[in-house]
Amino acid sequence: MRTEQHDLAETFPSGTFDLISAQYLQTPYAFPRASVLRRAAHALTPGGILLIVDHGSVRPWAWNTDPDTRFPSPEDIYDELALDTAGWTPQRLATPQRVATGPGGQTATVTDTVVAVRRLA
Repeated sequence: MRTEQHDLAETFPSGTFDLISAQYLQTPYAFPRASVLRRAAHALTPGGILLIVDHGSVRPWAWNTDPDTRFPSPEDIYDELALDTAGWTPQRLATPQRVATGPGGQTATVTDTVVAVRRLA
């Protein structure tokens, strides 16, 4: 086993992977997210899964509570990957809700955005 550190805007780990998980890879800064996630999809082994989980709603305790914040839909995220349907297929495009607990112990129902894409053989 080895550990690597990467600035994904610059480099991506070499090799192929059965599972690549991108959890809340969202930032207000300039970042080539679609390109990074597309590169991740291309690094999957046949049958491998790219799992993307994003915030899909504003949490009341977040630093940015702007109610007009727009979160992309699962379909928007999948479409932005621009993957050839002959090589990849969506396994799940969903917006599940859950009860989350904030830093002060307060709770709220929040939405996540889930995109799971499988690389075909």
